[in-house]
Amino acid sequence: MDSIIGFITDLTGEKRGPSKHYRRYNVLTADNEIIQGWVFSSVEIDQTTSGNILLTAANNNTSVHLQGKLSTESNGAKTIKVSINSKSDKCINCTESTFLQPINVLTITSIKDAVLSTTPTRLEAVVLDDNETITFTQNDKQRRYKIFIIGDNSGTAPLIVYNELIEYLQIGESFILTQIKWNKIHNQLILTTSTSTIMEKATNVVIPDLNDMDESMSFKQIDIEEITCCIEEIVHSQKDIMCTSYNQKSTFFAKTDTLQKFYQQQNPQLAMTSENISEYYLLNGPWKLTLSHFRHELISIDK
Repeated sequence: MDSIIGFITDLTGEKRGPSKHYRRYNVLTADNEIIQGWVFSSVEIDQTTSGNILLTAANNNTSVHLQGKLSTESNGAKTIKVSINSKSDKCINCTESTFLQPINVLTITSIKDAVLSTTPTRLEAVVLDDNETITFTQNDKQRRYKIFIIGDNSGTAPLIVYNELIEYLQIGESFILTQIKWNKIHNQLILTTSTSTIMEKATNVVIPDLNDMDESMSFKQIDIEEITCCIEEIVHSQKDIMCTSYNQKSTFFAKTDTLQKFYQQQNPQLAMTSENISEYYLLNGPWKLTLSHFRHELISIDK
């Protein structure tokens, strides 16, 4: 059992997982180190002694002593996971320490600096626009993501938000977003949330610089990657494609009529039958497929 002492910041609301209730937070230690934290409980956290101590400490800026499992990631980031096993379990306790809360080292970063940062950042931004929610499967589990456009006084950027955090953001409202990371998708730098991301409504009204809004908005058209592959089988000319890329066999899903439209453009003199379409794609590869980065859905096709 590991233990740390520190101040609770960025405490989220209580959520119900598949088997346990949980909350996320950050622990700010006397050494100005931020440790990501999770607390899990089989009963409602707010009904436990430790859960009440956690909430009181966060509201009153008092330090606590946490006992749990401390782990360190390859990038040096630390996480402590605390498990509450009963209502009276005291895995979180008040401390009698007299040290003062240090200045939080995770200060507000501009959007333009965040997309270049090597570490997770904290943003204060307004939500300007959003796209449809997309459902996909990862490790046999159904997940969701949604692309928002956010802005601050440095400019705008796409932000990919996953799962339950999607419902938290609202267009026109300002938020403080903690533990935001960047990613490069189709040669464009964008921001993403992670399992450690915390969101809270901002007290300030953020006035964004919209000079690069068109560039940020264009991301929904380039949410793609390109691969070169040989098509081995077309299960259905409007939907399923079996192809081999880099010695790996994968099935992709085409947008309606994509295969047919490209075939017709290349072969205006031939009948558009299932047999002709399958033969054409089998014999005339390799093909460059433009795919959705998240869903492996075919957007366009070219030689």
